[in-house]
Amino acid sequence: RFGFVQAAKTSCGPVPGAAPMSGTSRAPWANECLSFNDSVVRYLDEHPEIRVVVLGSKWRQFFTPDGIDGFLLRDDAETTVRSDAALDPAWVGERVRALIEHLVASGRKVVLVLPPPSASFDIRRCQARRSEGLPFVGAPDDCHIDRAASAARDATLTRVLDTVGQEAGAVVFSLEPHLCTGDRCASSLDGTVLYQDEGHLSAPGSALIGERFGLNRIVTALDRADTDPDQKGKQ
Repeated sequence: RFGFVQAAKTSCGPVPGAAPMSGTSRAPWANECLSFNDSVVRYLDEHPEIRVVVLGSKWRQFFTPDGIDGFLLRDDAETTVRSDAALDPAWVGERVRALIEHLVASGRKVVLVLPPPSASFDIRRCQARRSEGLPFVGAPDDCHIDRAASAARDATLTRVLDTVGQEAGAVVFSLEPHLCTGDRCASSLDGTVLYQDEGHLSAPGSALIGERFGLNRIVTALDRADTDPDQKGKQ
């Protein structure tokens, strides 16, 4: 077991210098997102006792920004501009790379979590209807996720983040090989619905996945490698 501090803001992924804009708040919320991400990095700089950092997000808002009205961007000179264009995936990757390299240089171990497989329908609603014996239009009878369609949606995202994560020294963790078999991916396990919508994990789903598929063990092993000389170099 280990203690942890969670820092999260809805839709505000760990991409320094970039904040998606949507809905009515737009620029004010995006400014809050930029400031929030800066504050998390400052907190980590001020708390060297935190030895392992896990970076996770839906990530898709930066790569396939459906429903996004634009981005607020801030460069290293603190100049902030609005962009209505989709972000260059390579640029997003370099921002994530810079964050990981900063954390690694400060002595941290970093785990980069790729998003889980996603569906084209609301998984939670599908599972609720299924449990009541009711049909749900636009989804398979068992509410499974189409593996090929999910992989196609996230192809660029996965390629960019996997590459920059490994090159920058992070451990990259993917749920795809754990949840998917053949041409389908599970949306529930042992009666637990894993998702709260088409792509976000539910709280019970997150807890079950972290325990069953080794994310907890990865974090614990990285932490022990820093504190226990006998664990150095072991994974």
